[in-house]
This record gives sequence, structure tokens and C-alpha cells, in this order.
Amino acid sequence: MERFLDQEPRAVVAFAGPVESLPARLATRKHAARLRCLGYVDQMVGLMAVCDAYLNPRRVGGGASALQALEAGLPIVSPAAGDVASVAGPDFCVADDDAFIARLADLVRGQPGPARAAARDRYAAVLKDADNTDQLVAYIDEAQRLFADIG
Repeated sequence: MERFLDQEPRAVVAFAGPVESLPARLATRKHAARLRCLGYVDQMVGLMAVCDAYLNPRRVGGGASALQALEAGLPIVSPAAGDVASVAGPDFCVADDDAFIARLADLVRGQPGPARAAARDRYAAVLKDADNTDQLVAYIDEAQRLFADIG
């Protein structure tokens, strides 16, 4: 994240979620003044309304909030593995840290309309396929491929 903040001096990164050790870890970072630890956020939709992107670090979990982001038309930037990657789909996933930074910079500097429309389209596709067992199997296969790529 520091590489991104080095090149985008007006950017601020907000962290949502109850991670007790996070504030102390962020306080030691180079751009600590622009790293906001919000803790538990009751109204994620309101937070997402003022964000440019939903960033997913390498972790387990986050699939539900990623779906909320897509519903809000918020583009996702995620490694191509994990819970968020399986919700977001390949169009919102990146191969490595360099691609993560580049995609985020493009979203912040560019016109957000197309990326927001793509997020809403992905949300509609996921919902449309929620009761389709054949599509569920396809999503499971996609998730297995995404997980296999990191192994």
C-alpha cells in the first residue's frame, strides 16, 4: 500500500473490521496519517458510497462484503485467489502486487463510470445465478482454479 500512497499523495485508505492489533501496526507505517482504522463498521453501504474501490488483501474471508461492494457499484481490486476473488470474478482480480497497485491507480485517476458499471453487472450476474445449480458448479470450478493458481 505504501507504493500506492507514494504515487497518490491525496489518497486515503480506510480499513474496516474489528482487528485489535491493526491501529498499532498502522501507526508505524510511513503514511500513517492517511491510513484510517475504522474498526467495526455497522453501515458498510454508507462507507462504500464514499470510496473509490474495495481493496482485498491476501486473506480468507470478505466474500459477503465484496458482494455488498458490487451491489453498491464499487470496483474491487483483489488477488486472484480467495473468497473475494470467487465473488468478484476474474475481471476484478489481479495477478500480483504490481498489478494490484496499477489497477488501483487506474481507478483513482481514471473515470470511475465503466468500472462501477462492471461491478453492478457482476452483482446482477451473481444474483441471477444464485438458484442455478449448473452455474453454482461453474462458480465452484472457478474458485478451485483460482485457489489452484496460488498453490
